[in-house]
Amino acid sequence: MTCAAGVLAACAAGCTHARTWYVSVVTMWPGASASQMDANVTRTIEEAVRTLPGLDDVDSVSVAGTSSVFLRLHTGA
Repeated sequence: MTCAAGVLAACAAGCTHARTWYVSVVTMWPGASASQMDANVTRTIEEAVRTLPGLDDVDSVSVAGTSSVFLRLHTGA
């Protein structure tokens, strides 16, 4: 989340043309079930990133021990 916000902040200062950014947030929790990952990790990340300016799309996958959240963001004009 901090990385995605940092990319947007850095570009906001100097981007003059539109750019699309793809960010993946992968979190591991050894021993956690897919439902634990979804409820405790994936949904929390999805809720937090939904407030990012320029967010176009959020997609995610939760499997045993791993949460992957994919963001598509835009910056510039």
